[in-house]
Amino acid sequence: MEPEKLKDIRLTELTKTRDVLVKSKALIHDKANWTQGFYARDADGQYVSSIGGRATCWCAEGAIRKVSADLGFYTSAGQNLNNAAFSRFGLSTPGVNDGNGHADVMEMFDIAIDSQNSFIAAYGASE
Repeated sequence: MEPEKLKDIRLTELTKTRDVLVKSKALIHDKANWTQGFYARDADGQYVSSIGGRATCWCAEGAIRKVSADLGFYTSAGQNLNNAAFSRFGLSTPGVNDGNGHADVMEMFDIAIDSQNSFIAAYGASE
């Protein structure tokens, strides 16, 4: 495969990963749409599938699963978020989500999105 084609494929992957992170953060930005302890809950607080239509709130990983399913593609967004969690808090994504507060989850997403933007810039793409 030609180097330019490989670069295009990588840029697409990087951009899709950023999109999943941005949309996942937006999904749980309102604290009422965020949960701890399960991937997702319904309006009654019961555990439900993060990708099912009954969920009304999601944890950080549940939000990534939902957004990825909605967009129809899976990326390294979950791993990138986990890397951000470890770099800032010394914890995994569930450790930050379930052990810390909503503000730390939002910060974790910001770190992951900033990192992804840096990767994209390094490949010569603009936002």
